[in-house]
Amino acid sequence: MKKIKLDKNILIDLYHTKKKSTIQISKILCVSKRTILRRMKEYNIPRRTPSEAFHLGGKKGNKNGMWKSDMVKYGALHSWVNRNKIKIGICTICNEYKRTEFANIDHKYNRNLNDYMEVCTKCHRLYDKEMITKCL
Repeated sequence: MKKIKLDKNILIDLYHTKKKSTIQISKILCVSKRTILRRMKEYNIPRRTPSEAFHLGGKKGNKNGMWKSDMVKYGALHSWVNRNKIKIGICTICNEYKRTEFANIDHKYNRNLNDYMEVCTKCHRLYDKEMITKCL
């Protein structure tokens, strides 16, 4: 069988510089994915780790098949907030440097990062208790 010639520099440019997947490269160059993988091995082009490939794959947020938008449950929503909002360790209410967590401001629990404030545990409990008594 005739060996398909692929330029090493083109593979490096597409895979590492332009961050294309092996499937995307195979479609661009009109060859099989297997051919791409063989040439990468032959040219000693390092493959991405599974973690790197996952982060390039667009599987985060609403591009993920498991995305539930605002229909997400309480625990999963708080996990999402913790992954996407940066803590500075200062309570928004008492302005003290303590262990902090995120409290939902309007208690509607929508997927809106601006609807969460960073507060210490004590202030969080007091804030939630105050909001509950307002609703009753």
